[in-house]
Amino acid sequence: MEPNHDPQGIISEAMQLVVRYGDKIWEKFPEPPDKIGGNALAAAAKVMAAAGNMPNMPMPNMPNMPRPPGAAPPFAPPPGRPLPQEGGSTDQYKWRQDTEEVEVSVNVPDNTAKADVKVQFQPKSLKVLHSGKTLVDGALASPCCPEGCTWTLSKGCVVVTLEKANPQPWPALFTERK
Repeated sequence: MEPNHDPQGIISEAMQLVVRYGDKIWEKFPEPPDKIGGNALAAAAKVMAAAGNMPNMPMPNMPNMPRPPGAAPPFAPPPGRPLPQEGGSTDQYKWRQDTEEVEVSVNVPDNTAKADVKVQFQPKSLKVLHSGKTLVDGALASPCCPEGCTWTLSKGCVVVTLEKANPQPWPALFTERK
């Protein structure tokens, strides 16, 4: 998470962390019982983390929480919120994906102006240039829809959002070069 990301994105990522690791967060950072909500927050985080192993919300290495037969799950993802999938990073960029989009973050100097950046979207390739110098260039591992792709510039970072042509997880951002 970056401080310059939009607040809703930060909240979404924080909720995903609580769902994935809530049962472990409070072991490392317990709140004193005298602090308002301390024990209740720890219990809520554990319940949310345990709920992460629901069929509609697969989370590896999370314990199942027993429920009475027919009981509704204690937590479900908000409608329309895609589940996160694998991503990765290199020296040149970081990337992550969900079922609908791939987000690529490319570092640039803090004083970069929008006019210094050029981003080229093609269904099977991506190229990011800064002041004429190629920063990222490659054949995408899966196709994107260029008409749904965007990019933004925030202090020191070009964030490229690629709309997936299909909701399948991408095995990598780029195909391996031979």
